[in-house]
Amino acid sequence: MSKTPPEKAIEELTMILLYLLRFSEKNVTSSWKNYDFEALGELEKLNWIDQGRNYWKKKSVQLTDEGIAQAKQLLKKYGIEDWK
Repeated sequence: MSKTPPEKAIEELTMILLYLLRFSEKNVTSSWKNYDFEALGELEKLNWIDQGRNYWKKKSVQLTDEGIAQAKQLLKKYGIEDWK
């Protein structure tokens, strides 16, 4: 098994937490963003989340379809069960 660098692990685990703690409103999947801002910035660069305009004022981020798919793959990678 290859080792994951700490920076990458923070991004991946942050994405897992965003996904597991998600909520839906008006057909949009979101999550509270009480996580490392650098990690959130990297996840947005990967198009896994969307912080939107005026992101520094918002308390939640939107999970993109690509981000949801990635989160599901990360759950498998880390052996974490999804909500039923």
